[in-house]
Amino acid sequence: DNTVRVWDLHTRKCTRVLKGHSNVVLSVCILSPSLLASGSRDKTVRIWNLNSGNCARMLKGHSDRVTSVCLLGAPLLASGSWD
Repeated sequence: DNTVRVWDLHTRKCTRVLKGHSNVVLSVCILSPSLLASGSRDKTVRIWNLNSGNCARMLKGHSDRVTSVCLLGAPLLASGSWD
């Protein structure tokens, strides 16, 4: 459904659904207690505010699906793609 779901491991319930990608989400990476990055087949990386559930930033530049995202150390994030 092109979303990222945040789960409470104690209750096993979904606490937030992050909507915005237009294709399958292939990777997620925690950036801080309040920020998460996700990479998608839609060729974008999105930075999510976990408190609000909103997309704080969308990073474009890949010409194919983004298969991995990894925090290098703030403020640097690496993304891997099929391009």
